[in-house]
Amino acid sequence: SLKKLRELDLSTNSVNKIELLAFNESSKLQILKLRNNQLSTLPDGSFWGLITLKKLILDDNQIEHVRLNWTFGLSSLQELSLKRNSIKNISIGSFGPMKRLNKLLLSDNQIQKLQGGIFDGLKELQVLRLGNNQVNFIDENIFHRLDSLETLDLSHNFLSWSFERTRGLFSKLPNLLKLRLNNNKIRLLRSNTFDGCEKVKELDLSSNPLTTIEPEVFTRLHDLEILNFNST
Repeated sequence: SLKKLRELDLSTNSVNKIELLAFNESSKLQILKLRNNQLSTLPDGSFWGLITLKKLILDDNQIEHVRLNWTFGLSSLQELSLKRNSIKNISIGSFGPMKRLNKLLLSDNQIQKLQGGIFDGLKELQVLRLGNNQVNFIDENIFHRLDSLETLDLSHNFLSWSFERTRGLFSKLPNLLKLRLNNNKIRLLRSNTFDGCEKVKELDLSSNPLTTIEPEVFTRLHDLEILNFNST
């Protein structure tokens, strides 16, 4: 019995499957690390019973799809890391059960589209990292209701087309402090691109082939302290 276990590290093994209710007896577990294994799918209810889990690390696996049913029961989770997997799809509502999540790390995957609704319910999220993916489409309402978000990393994607045609993408992020948009092939900054970014202190636009910057694009960035335009 592992009823008193608080931290479990199963990293760098050959784990390729998590059985249903595998952690049902570990109700006091707070940190679970499954980094660098061979997980490609996670069955429904994979983490059911982990009612006190605060940190779940699934980096360096082969996960392709984030689905709602395997996140059930993670109501206390504060940090979820899925870096360096093969994630292509995120089902709408997948993160819904994680009402207390404040850090979501999805860097270095193969995500192409950020559909509206996939981050709904994450009212306490402070850090969202989506760098080094293949994102070429962002729904204009994708970040709505993320009222607590302070750090947003969208670097190293393909946002040119979507970014230039989407208006008010960041307008519902009242507490955003750091925004990374470097290496995205962005050519145009519209005058309303940064509407709602009044509190942003750090903005990285480096390594973009910018050709047009409309007037007053930075007017609303009242608290900006660091601006990176470096093209190299």
